[in-house]
Amino acid sequence: MNAAMNRLPLDGIRIVSFTNGIAGPYAGRLLCDFGAEVIVVETRKRLDTFRRPRLVYPRGTEPDFDKSWSWAEYNRGKMSISVDLKLEEGRQLIKRLVELSDAAIDNFGARVLRGFGLDYWGLREVKPDFIMVSMQGLGQTGPEHEYVLWGMNLMPLAGLTYVWGFPDIPTPTGSGGYPTDYLAGATAAVMIMAAIEYRDRTGEGQFIDMAQVENAATIMESVYMDYTVNGRLQERRGNHSPYSAPYGAYRCMGEERWCAIEVRNDDEWRRLCNALGNPPWTEGPRFATVLGRLENREQLDRHVEEWTANRTHLEVMEVLQKAGVPAAAVLDGENQANCPQLAHRESYVQIDHPKMGVASYPGVVMHLAKSPGVARRPALLGEHTTYVLGELLGLSEAEIRRLEEAEVLV
Repeated sequence: MNAAMNRLPLDGIRIVSFTNGIAGPYAGRLLCDFGAEVIVVETRKRLDTFRRPRLVYPRGTEPDFDKSWSWAEYNRGKMSISVDLKLEEGRQLIKRLVELSDAAIDNFGARVLRGFGLDYWGLREVKPDFIMVSMQGLGQTGPEHEYVLWGMNLMPLAGLTYVWGFPDIPTPTGSGGYPTDYLAGATAAVMIMAAIEYRDRTGEGQFIDMAQVENAATIMESVYMDYTVNGRLQERRGNHSPYSAPYGAYRCMGEERWCAIEVRNDDEWRRLCNALGNPPWTEGPRFATVLGRLENREQLDRHVEEWTANRTHLEVMEVLQKAGVPAAAVLDGENQANCPQLAHRESYVQIDHPKMGVASYPGVVMHLAKSPGVARRPALLGEHTTYVLGELLGLSEAEIRRLEEAEVLV
């Protein structure tokens, strides 16, 4: 497809994507960046959550489902085919595509592909060495496996919401975003690569049943262990750490400007004191040890914030980083766009969308020295249907037109 693809590590790998929202599409995007040909199966009859119009269109006008920044972000670089899976001819087309593919990603509800006969057990009949990762919220088995979950459900179910917040707020509020989606997507991408490596050695395919709630639990290990071993239930502690002080986001000059700082040991404490000019409050036994700083954390935070409040968040970060103290300014969109570190890493790249024009998109996450990834433009809905059905499956133009007229391709 693309000359640059020839040098990417996943060149030649084809993945069928039955995905929606963030978690499944993010897994496919990571693989796509390194050369995998990821084909998203869509239909206008039941659109991806992010394809659905978010704006109020004038009465009498048709919403343009391609004008979705969210869908474009999580699905850039992929191909899109429009096939109605409710029709037998549509399901047969997908089975033929699977015969030419290596793996599939599925984060639809547990009943969806099973009902179409397109779950792993149905697809392995047409390709015995096929690989599939199903990443439902509660997995494929158990009494509650058919419940449909989103990130806002997974966070509290895994326990993240309970420990995420400030101690003086009686009701847990959790995060404004859903990190479990990205964690699940990254895990699924690694699982597919591991399964492909295993298949290449043994000739055997795999079915990977990855419950997203269990995957989310992997970042809660210390909380679970503390309760299991010590009978201690960890509570919300805001920006405080049980191991480091000062630790937190400190107010800086300007409106809603902050800088995150962490001092982990006595060496970093001395570096912080030097950066602050060794004011009198840094002397004496009260803050001399890690334990002392933890016990007097509230006073310590006030002293540190007196210093940060008279400087910009970027200035605080630069001064402390140069002194060897971990510090990072909390960046808004403008700061991120102008951040020299993010620019150097190509964390954002310019991509020209055929309907929405040129805009910044997230860049390739991992940088491989010999085979860097490629961030390519998002697909329009059904843009590659003719390519997949014609060039890959060998259908004639007349057959494709017939399927369009029969609304199999819609």
